[in-house]
Amino acid sequence: MNIAAKITAMVFVSVLIPLILFGQMSYGGIDNLGSATHKMVINQTSNYLAEAAKEAVKMKARDVAAEIGTYLNYNDENITLSDLISDSEFLMKAMQPWADEESTWVVAVTLMKGEPKVVLVAKPDIDRSDWGKDLKSNLRWDKKEPDLYRILTRSLDNPDSPLPVCGYYLTGKEFRETGYACFYPTGVQIYNSELKTKMHLLAGTMVKIDDYVNYITKNVDKDNDNLNFYIDWMKGQISKSLGLAVILGAVLAGFTGYFTLRNVSKPIIEISRAADRISSGQLDVQIPHQLREDEVGRLAKSVERLRRSLNRAVESLEEILK
Repeated sequence: MNIAAKITAMVFVSVLIPLILFGQMSYGGIDNLGSATHKMVINQTSNYLAEAAKEAVKMKARDVAAEIGTYLNYNDENITLSDLISDSEFLMKAMQPWADEESTWVVAVTLMKGEPKVVLVAKPDIDRSDWGKDLKSNLRWDKKEPDLYRILTRSLDNPDSPLPVCGYYLTGKEFRETGYACFYPTGVQIYNSELKTKMHLLAGTMVKIDDYVNYITKNVDKDNDNLNFYIDWMKGQISKSLGLAVILGAVLAGFTGYFTLRNVSKPIIEISRAADRISSGQLDVQIPHQLREDEVGRLAKSVERLRRSLNRAVESLEEILK
């Protein structure tokens, strides 16, 4: 391989390798940026929606309690638990679906001999035959849903006027799912003929945080597709830029090779041929490129000095031999 080809290859490689490294870094950086952005958006959205879920539960519970309070105070002050369970209009107000698969529901609470009593009035996902039963003694919620049961009994911290109560609870298989529940007093007392006492009516609802977040973020996958589209577009733009850079690098390498061939390689070859003629005894050969002021010119001048020295030595030898 001659010097021009070597220099051309060196220039091309010196241009190509940084471009390849830059492309890899750019591709990796964009992928990492896309992943980090998506993760950040999901985390920020999830945190925000978890707080939004709490506020939504509070608002729904408060609104349903106010609606039930208005309805019952307007219709009858001496209403019983059995009356409520058979009142279709009340049940419509008490069990309002919302979010994805959630619903509002109603309980009645009181203290009897210092022990909290919580009676289920209406809940859509529990068999109607269990309405009107005690959550602890009959339905065993103190074992099945202990966190939720404790939230309900906290409303009796002020037994004469139950307080709004909200809180997190664990539920599901092995209590691994986190939920949030809120219950508000309706301002209505009903009579429980079985317990022979009046009870305060509470209305509320609850939501599993993860389910609510998933319900609200159904379009996240679509947004992620949009993000991937822009990432692919950026990669395409980089590929085009790299392709153009490679072409320009090849042009530069070709120009460098041509310049080297024309101004360096070819003159050196010509000087080398002249030196070969001198070595074969042709001392009258003309050494080219002596007028150049660069390294090639200095090389040509050195060969010329060598030619003159040899020429003088030959002439001296001829004089001696005469």
